[in-house]
Amino acid sequence: LSLDLAAAELRAGERSFAAVHVLADRGPGVDRLRVESPDLTGEVRWPAAADGAQPVRVRLERLDLAGLDSGAAGAALGALGSAVELTVAQLDWQGRPLGALAATLASRAGSFEIREPAVEGAGDVARGTLACEAPLCHATVSLETHDAGALLARLGLRADLASAHGAVNAELAWPVGAAPTLTALRGTVHLALEDGVARGSAAAAAPGMPPGLLAVPGLIAAMGLPQLPFARLSGDFTLGGGEALTSNLHLDGDTEILVHGRVGLAARDYDAAVWVLKGEERLPAAVRALPPAARMAALWMSLRELFGGGGRAPAAWRLRGTWDDPMVTEP
Repeated sequence: LSLDLAAAELRAGERSFAAVHVLADRGPGVDRLRVESPDLTGEVRWPAAADGAQPVRVRLERLDLAGLDSGAAGAALGALGSAVELTVAQLDWQGRPLGALAATLASRAGSFEIREPAVEGAGDVARGTLACEAPLCHATVSLETHDAGALLARLGLRADLASAHGAVNAELAWPVGAAPTLTALRGTVHLALEDGVARGSAAAAAPGMPPGLLAVPGLIAAMGLPQLPFARLSGDFTLGGGEALTSNLHLDGDTEILVHGRVGLAARDYDAAVWVLKGEERLPAAVRALPPAARMAALWMSLRELFGGGGRAPAAWRLRGTWDDPMVTEP
């Protein structure tokens, strides 16, 4: 049995695709469905008995994650079968290419999960898991990049940071049936960038959204500095209610910066205390080598009595304002 169908429009949930060509054939051992259009091209192959050993295979030429409804995606997976092997030649975010995706998907009544998805492209590698079962979707993400500035640009953000190596690890959750928006997300994020530079006033005039979560470029812009090199930039964030809280964001370089406070993800603003340490005020090397949490604990002790020397502890600056127009109040 073979089918060759042309349609002016194909509707799938709330999405529509124009000028679609559908080809299907049924033969011994496998059924095949192929869809071709300017906005959707892909193929599905069903084995005679789909299971974990012989999954349904889905290949898409392109898939844009922006606006993808996790509930609708789960329903589509359930319609395909309980075990699906998915490959995407080009995974996009708001039309910007991220790389190629390979993943194994499993679904059952009311839930689905993506096991060990891997996205590779342009020097970046991302891996993780995704499981959705009412009321929440849970995701873990591990990302490594060798060009943090290019990665920010692909995500539609200003390249206010450059780094020779970077890693981001996140554990996130959001309601089933909704896109993972900034207001809906909750969880934790840890980042660590090495051998880089944070750009301030020069980058502030560039097009694109500032990478507000990182806070340091906003601080540098508010201070009127063109840029600030660093050996390491690291920190932990707790996400919830459209905000990210950090107590240990730390830039380690000739000038040292420590940030403790709130970053508004939905409001796109700042409210944080900042310590800018120079020269003898910088944390000792033994403290800077500690993990972020231990390093911050040592900082609070050192601020009470400047590194045991009886000196006066440096006062905190204040970072406020919006991501586009940050303001800093000197001590």
